[in-house]
Amino acid sequence: MVIIDGSVEVFDNSKGKALRCLISFKKHDIISAMIGTVVDYNDPRVDEYSMQINDTQYLCGNPSDPEEFINHSCNPSCQMLHENDRVYLMAIRDIEAGEELTFNYNTTEFDMREHWFNCLCGSSNCVKEIKGYKFLNQKQKDKIKPYLAPYMV
Repeated sequence: MVIIDGSVEVFDNSKGKALRCLISFKKHDIISAMIGTVVDYNDPRVDEYSMQINDTQYLCGNPSDPEEFINHSCNPSCQMLHENDRVYLMAIRDIEAGEELTFNYNTTEFDMREHWFNCLCGSSNCVKEIKGYKFLNQKQKDKIKPYLAPYMV
């Protein structure tokens, strides 16, 4: 697995801060490794920027890491790949240089509790509110099934 340093950057878009690629990626390319501190579900550091990594733990990243700015989309360009106790950002389609990198938060978050939000992705299949997998209807769950984190299956 090769991760190319300097292949992503944070930028401002109409929704705020976001992450985009500086080079093109092919489907299944690994774009980045997710790094941070692993904490339990009820740790006070769990916030809207944390990512669930198993049934009881979250990954709290460093606020200065570019990966902290990966936004949600109901029609994402990436998914989180869980492999050997590591989490990677992987392209789920070909991505052109300059494109925003996104993933579907409902594929890693079971219940976002007080950190839910209204979706701004604008895709035709937008679910409108991002609250976590448990709040999706069966059709929505079936659509994202190929991209689910292992603990969500």
